[in-house]
Amino acid sequence: MTPRTSVSSHLQANRSARCSAVRVLVCGLLLLSIFTLAACSKPQPTTEPVKVVNQPQQPPQQPRDPKKGGLDVTKLPLDRVSGSFLGGGPQTKAASEALMTKYTAALVGSWTADLGNGVTEELTYNADNSYTATRKGPEPKNASGTYSVTGLVGGKGLKLTLESATGSRTVTAIFEGDELLHPSFQPGITAVFRKKQ
Repeated sequence: MTPRTSVSSHLQANRSARCSAVRVLVCGLLLLSIFTLAACSKPQPTTEPVKVVNQPQQPPQQPRDPKKGGLDVTKLPLDRVSGSFLGGGPQTKAASEALMTKYTAALVGSWTADLGNGVTEELTYNADNSYTATRKGPEPKNASGTYSVTGLVGGKGLKLTLESATGSRTVTAIFEGDELLHPSFQPGITAVFRKKQ
């Protein structure tokens, strides 16, 4: 055996030893990851049964419309149908009248809204059932006329009919704390108005 052959075979032996060590390491990591994934994916069985404490009562069965298979809303109390969307409705006629009086009085005064981009609107509802509306900004607009309160909307708002020289329109005014949600001059926009002090 020549020295060159001896070095060559020694290098091959080292290379094969390193390859086997790398293979063993890779196989070990692969097995470890398989076992880890298997352990994570299995839910652990519980040895104790789950105890239910203070289970809520089931709601009463709702009347069903046999033709449609759904709820027959004509047999539900009014506050369950419309009031749930707008803060609940009054339960009695006296409560309804009290809310209508409260919100009609709260409506009187001047309200302003900032619509952004330099556009503001001001609404003024007077006790004599007259109103004015003014939009300031790039496209100013004015309206005035009379208003009438035509109904209560849920437990938080009024339905109003606005009469002006250009015709009449019905709007909904919803009270949220010290703010009034009211349609603006811009079609499809409900603005948040705040009462002027």
